[in-house]
Amino acid sequence: MKAAAGLPMEACDLTGADLSGLDLAQADLRGAFLEGANFSGATLTGANLDRAVLARVNFVGAVLTGAWLRDANLGYANFAGASVDSADLTGAVLVDADLADGDFTGARLEKCDITRARLHAANLEGVFARELIFDKTQFRGARLSRADLTKASFLEADLTGADLTGATLTSALFLGVRAERVKLTGAIADNLRVVE
Repeated sequence: MKAAAGLPMEACDLTGADLSGLDLAQADLRGAFLEGANFSGATLTGANLDRAVLARVNFVGAVLTGAWLRDANLGYANFAGASVDSADLTGAVLVDADLADGDFTGARLEKCDITRARLHAANLEGVFARELIFDKTQFRGARLSRADLTKASFLEADLTGADLTGATLTSALFLGVRAERVKLTGAIADNLRVVE
């Protein structure tokens, strides 16, 4: 359904709105209040959601390819099965978010807080995630090959079965991490700090 593609909705209040299945490609939702909104199955390709309040939002199966979500509040958001590839989430807060089975290939996640998030089987291949906080995050089976995780924090994270092949872990901190069956072939681990 072509509903609001390219429509400027900057700083609008759509708290709890049902926007499922809509085509919101290129929509301008900067600073919008969208807490609890339903974007399941929606198309948000290239949409601008910078500084938006997106806590508890349902993005299940949504397409956010190339979207802008810088400094957005995405706490408790559900990205299960969503396509968020090449999106820019720099500085976003994704505390307690569900990113399971999501595709974040090539996304920018620099300086994000992804504390206690679920990334089971998520695709984070080639992400730029410097200085990211992954504390108490669950990565079971996640793919982080070729990811730039320079100075990332992994405090009590569960990396069981994660693929970090060719990842850059320069100056990253692994403290109390569960790491059974982790693939680290070709990873760059200069100044990696590991504390059990």
